[in-house]
Amino acid sequence: MKKKFLFIPIVIAAIVSGCGSSYVSPENGGPGAYMATESVNMDSLMVSKSSSSGTGGDYSETIITGDFADYSYTFRANGETKKTKKEMLSYYEDVQKLVDENGGYIEDVDNRYNAYVVAYDDKYISDTEKNYSASGSLSFTVQIPKDKISLITDNLESFCQDNNFVVTTYNQKITNYKNYKIVDSYDDDDYLNGDVITKEELDRRLKYASLYVNIDYNIPRLSIMKFRFGVRQVWNDFWMAAGEAIQVFLIIALGLFILFGEAILFYKLWKKMVYKHRRKKPEYYPAKHVVVDKEENN
Repeated sequence: MKKKFLFIPIVIAAIVSGCGSSYVSPENGGPGAYMATESVNMDSLMVSKSSSSGTGGDYSETIITGDFADYSYTFRANGETKKTKKEMLSYYEDVQKLVDENGGYIEDVDNRYNAYVVAYDDKYISDTEKNYSASGSLSFTVQIPKDKISLITDNLESFCQDNNFVVTTYNQKITNYKNYKIVDSYDDDDYLNGDVITKEELDRRLKYASLYVNIDYNIPRLSIMKFRFGVRQVWNDFWMAAGEAIQVFLIIALGLFILFGEAILFYKLWKKMVYKHRRKKPEYYPAKHVVVDKEENN
């Protein structure tokens, strides 16, 4: 009988394993096209890993016919990385070199970095402080000929794949200046009426396409540090809860002590009042009849 019961879990495990092996691979159009997959070769008992690291970015775009179209793009990505601030800046410098080599330039660089420092006496540690040692944001605007945009987006996509970043935004905007009035200089009426541009400004806008890039990143802490801060926060929460419980207990105890004291005081006053009344009005308190049933003599 015991062997029969042991055999049932083994059969169930085998059935579950068989169901798991029916997974459709990404190469065959399975649902894990953007997820790392792991397969087990039962003959050799060797584990092999394969992954397809799509970022979620879709770089499809369209065009406007004519010679007066100004193209602009927005690229945003975020994720966790082990790269330092210095390494992120090093990547930016590589992009800048690529832009320079292809007849463009970079403007409006914004480099931000925020370290999460947990003090020894901090009573509360947020999930962000527990999980990450720092966060940063690197943004810049690329001005480059339209036919070179794909060089930059390919470079950005490759960087995001290598660092497991997710591309959250890729927008394309096209402005057609065909019906704009070209003037030598702007005046107040031009700003009010709109659809007016100088020849110099028009040439500059048509020469370059702009690409705004923003990469937000978080630097995760070591697992041991996450565990340490997690335990510490649980300990702090326990003592905060214990402190609140002690406060409630003391309030209740103080209330009971006050009520008990008032009860004793009221009892003493009552006894004193009865004593005075008994002496003043003894007729209201007749003597009790006491009968001795038996008197024992020694």
